Amino acid sequence: MTRSFDRRSRSLWMDIEVAPGTRQLEKDQSCDTIVIGSGIAGLSTAYELAREGQKVIVVDRGSIAGGITARTSAHLKPGHGAIVRQGLSKIAAYRDESGELYTHSAACTHLGCHLHWNSFECCWDCHGSHFAVDGTALNAPAVSALAKAG
Repeated sequence: MTRSFDRRSRSLWMDIEVAPGTRQLEKDQSCDTIVIGSGIAGLSTAYELAREGQKVIVVDRGSIAGGITARTSAHLKPGHGAIVRQGLSKIAAYRDESGELYTHSAACTHLGCHLHWNSFECCWDCHGSHFAVDGTALNAPAVSALAKAG
């Protein structure tokens, strides 16, 4: 029996690298707290502990946010856009009706301010500039396309 899935309900966590630059644990490390599991609960716990000054290591047998979290959160419905985080960067993400995901920098190419999703016009907006879902600048003051998310 072949299993398939509907790409239109695919989570963003499955399509972007959640924490670029992380690496596998390769030797003994020293820390205050070790968190087992990199789902939303583990990552939230690690974040709060690190904010309080603890040295935290998160371990998981799979990819970061790749287990149950990848299947239950960050679902972007077809025809919708949202600003999401990829590590420390903000990403403008849009999923078209066929399920294809478009990801670009969420910073306007004119002044660097953050974009907002305009669901009425199906585009990205900021201080007067508009960008198409593929990152193309639609009107001034911005004239350059959005950078593709890395």
